[in-house]
Amino acid sequence: MPTISEEQLSKWTQPAYENEDARRENTEKLIGEAIQSNSFLAGLSIDVYAKGSYKNNTNVRRDSDVDVAVEYTGIILFDYWQGATQEEAWNARGAVLRPP
Repeated sequence: MPTISEEQLSKWTQPAYENEDARRENTEKLIGEAIQSNSFLAGLSIDVYAKGSYKNNTNVRRDSDVDVAVEYTGIILFDYWQGATQEEAWNARGAVLRPP
């Protein structure tokens, strides 16, 4: 069974390009700016970040892409206990229930 040297593993974990991190940061910034320029999206709780093999430093040099997540983080799911109403759940959380 062939073995992979530590040197080869080290080379594989290095960035494919010297400006790779800057390119990723710029992409995240552009996506964030696009979100902020939209009147509806700008008011939402949204995170933009790298994920996948690039973020985990398991990408293959010059043969990988960067996955960028755009995640809406404003969803709240309630597990109502013993017949509690939505209003009671919101009040317990300290939020003001807004009518639909």
